[in-house]
This record gives sequence, structure tokens and C-alpha cells, in this order.
Amino acid sequence: MTTSLKEQYALRKKNNEQRKLSDATQLLESHYLILEKLDTASIEKITNAMAAIETALNPHLAKLPSLKQALDFAEKDLNNLVNGRAGNDPKKINALLGKALGLYKGLSEFFATDLPRLLKLPLFKPAQDPTMKGQPVSAAVGAGGTQLAGIFQKALAVTSTGGWLSKLFASGNLPYVDNAKLAQELTQLSYAELTDLTKLAAMPAFADQASVDKAAASVVGAPAPGTAPAGGQPGAAGGATAGGQAAPVAGGAHPNAPEMRKALAAFVAPDKLDAALAALTKAVTA
Repeated sequence: MTTSLKEQYALRKKNNEQRKLSDATQLLESHYLILEKLDTASIEKITNAMAAIETALNPHLAKLPSLKQALDFAEKDLNNLVNGRAGNDPKKINALLGKALGLYKGLSEFFATDLPRLLKLPLFKPAQDPTMKGQPVSAAVGAGGTQLAGIFQKALAVTSTGGWLSKLFASGNLPYVDNAKLAQELTQLSYAELTDLTKLAAMPAFADQASVDKAAASVVGAPAPGTAPAGGQPGAAGGATAGGQAAPVAGGAHPNAPEMRKALAAFVAPDKLDAALAALTKAVTA
């Protein structure tokens, strides 16, 4: 039976949207280790990163007992996953693995990204004085020392995690960690010791497949997997199609770039965000 021009157009549009969604999904998958698809090489990459973090932390763990306890709990859970004691329920395994990985990822982000910025604050300048060498920063900074625990605790809070991981870290604490206790312990380290902790290695980014699929759908304007298409929504420019897909705009620029950036930020490391956004913009406007 011959199809009408309208039907042919609808089919081409559907195929085009599916191609864009596939391109977006592949792009996100290239930036993330997918929990359901972890192979030997991926697991080796993760364990090597964990070992590097623990090696960097080890000289300071005697002064950070709450952190040592958290690492011990995470190691125990990972061992249970490896030896099969955690069972075979995929949901339970993914949650347990995500919790353990989340600890290392959160630590690497705090020590390698947040802490260096904090140490540049004027508040810490007195602690850099040679006469304060070896002194806890809480004592070295004088009256400002009373503020330090709160500053560290706020920086430790998990606030940028979205999607699947947000369910695990709803309290704002790092997995296995009492942020308030760790923040207080950090104030007892010297400026040199804190600076040494900024050398932690980065953890590979990871996510589960459902979160990646949802993010890919959001950045191309497609319905999330398993949901019905929404009604027409106003586009940032150029109007919208009946299915909610933003209409193309002059020059090929995607009308939802701010939304794309926001969606990608939950899945792509900050230093890779611009490259990922550029590549994804090209994919969805081609």
C-alpha cells in the first residue's frame, strides 16, 4: 500500500528523532562507565582509581578517623560484591556498587576540586605563615577558625548529583560519611596537610543505563524512555512541534542549549562539559 506524503514525513521525522536520541545516548555512554556494562577493563580502571585515592589519603587517616571508617565500610561492601555475598539482585548490586563508588567519587571531587578553591580564600592566609607550620588550621587562622567546620561541611555536601545517584545521597552526606564529623576533623589538619590532600586522583565517572537514557532524551527533547510524548511545549526559539520537540532555529543552533548544559552537568565531568555539549549539539542539530 502506498503511503501518503504526510505518513512519509512522519516516518522520516520519527527515524530522525531516534537517530538523534541514539547519538546522544552514545555520547553520554562515551563519558561514563555504565554499571550494567562493567567489564574487566572497566573494573580494573575503577579499582586502580580507588587504590590511588586510598594511597593519597593513607598518611592522613590517623587524624581522620571518620573517613577511615567510611573507607573500611566501602571496602567491605565491595568485597561482598566480588565474592558474591551481596546476592544476585541487580537492583541491590547496583545500589551497593553505586554507594561505594559514590564515596570515592565524592572524595576525589571534594579534595581535588573544592578544597583547592577553599584554601585560596583569604581566611586561610594566616595558616600559610611559616610560623604556623604544623599547626591545625583552626588555630592558625585565629578568630576565623570557628567558621571552618561549617565551611568544610558545606563543601562536602552532595549538591550537584542528579538522577539515579540523588536517591542514594538524599541526605547530602557522602556515602558512609558523617559530614559534620569529617568537617571537624579536617579543621585539625595543618595547611600543608590539607594542601597534600588536593593531589587526589580523579575517579572515573559512572552511572546506570536508565539515568543515561533519561539524560539523552532530555537533551534532544525526546520523551524519556517509558513515558508518553508530552503535549506541544513552547520552544526557546522557533516554536515547537506537536510532539514537544523544539523546532529548528536559524543557523542550526539548538534552542535548548541551557537545558542541555544543565542535563549534561549531572553526567559529564566539569572539564569535559564544553566538549560534550558541542558534540551533542552537533548530533541533535544535524
